[in-house]
Amino acid sequence: LILINGRPCRESFFGGLDLAIYNTFPLEIIERIEVIRGPGSVLYGTNAFTGVINIITKNDKRNIHQISARGGSFTSEHVPVGLISKYPLINMPAYNISGYHGFNKNDVFINGSYNYLRDNGWNFTATDQFNVTKTIKYGQENLGLNLNAGYKGLTFTAMYGGVGRDIFNAERTIWDSTPGSNRLNTYRYFADVGYKKKISNFYSFSANATYNGYMQKSIISYQPAKFQSNDLLLEYTNFINPYKNLNIVLGGLANNISGVGVGKDYIALGIPEIEWVASYQDLRWALYLQADYTIMNRLKLIGGAQLNKAPGIKTDIVPRIGLIFNATEEFGFKLLYGEAYKYAAQFERYANLKNSNLFGNPDLKRELVSTFDAQIFYQKPSFQLSAAYFNSTQRDLVYLK
Repeated sequence: LILINGRPCRESFFGGLDLAIYNTFPLEIIERIEVIRGPGSVLYGTNAFTGVINIITKNDKRNIHQISARGGSFTSEHVPVGLISKYPLINMPAYNISGYHGFNKNDVFINGSYNYLRDNGWNFTATDQFNVTKTIKYGQENLGLNLNAGYKGLTFTAMYGGVGRDIFNAERTIWDSTPGSNRLNTYRYFADVGYKKKISNFYSFSANATYNGYMQKSIISYQPAKFQSNDLLLEYTNFINPYKNLNIVLGGLANNISGVGVGKDYIALGIPEIEWVASYQDLRWALYLQADYTIMNRLKLIGGAQLNKAPGIKTDIVPRIGLIFNATEEFGFKLLYGEAYKYAAQFERYANLKNSNLFGNPDLKRELVSTFDAQIFYQKPSFQLSAAYFNSTQRDLVYLK
């Protein structure tokens, strides 16, 4: 599962197609990346199956503007920034432009970043079954935009990632009539509005509305397709500190997911557009609780669980328990056990691709994982040594047969 500033960035159609994020996210706006190993469904819900990646973006306290342009492989060229307006880049083989801009005044901050990559690609030459030989360039064009803004306890985060790639067609062994028409466009959209308020030294809360959008368009001369999903998550979380060494997180969420996949099997035959993945709309909800208690600054106990429900699936609970002991400032050990779940993707449930003999199963259960993690560690300011044991058991896995 990928998080952006602690908020889930996931799509319900394929259940984890994150190419548009990995290929386009502007590096300039990233402050740090946190990686949580093991299941994280107690706090983060579905898809936090084997780990969580949290991308933290910058909250700059200064006004800053920077832009860069560069070249890479496939006979690409370096492009000086001052020449961008005078000499258009559209005819150059490959280039990348990225930038970061920050604004801060009083309690208001706005940070934005962008990343654009265009690569005309490499020459691919092949002879098909009818002895027709062609050479086509296979390239890519990526655009990533990111915005992070806030005023006091109110925050807004948005992300757009678009990836266009020329692709090979593995199902046909003949050249298409339109050269270069095999193109796959993938888009991811993310937006989150959040508000956090500290009421007292013992209580604070946060409220979030998070939107995740996904679209994939396959522009193939004989078989166009369009898949899309729109998911809205509403979440309210309480942070309670009744005692000095006790922290409690209690919250609930509602997640509405919807989408559809349409396409044409063979456009040349005049077959109308049909639903390859049936239109769907589900409302899922969950309640979660986690607490940690520290004893004498040496021993930390952790426990929590999430109660979750989705249409057609019985109500279930996933737990998490742990123990962290620091014998000294340098030496300690930890024991953690947790469970997580992953709802079946809607493509896995509702696919109806007769031409490819691929059909979904609407009665699929959730995939489940249970993990035990044990670690002994010794650390100094200049180095760290650790020995870890990690055991993960997965069940009710979705597979193709």
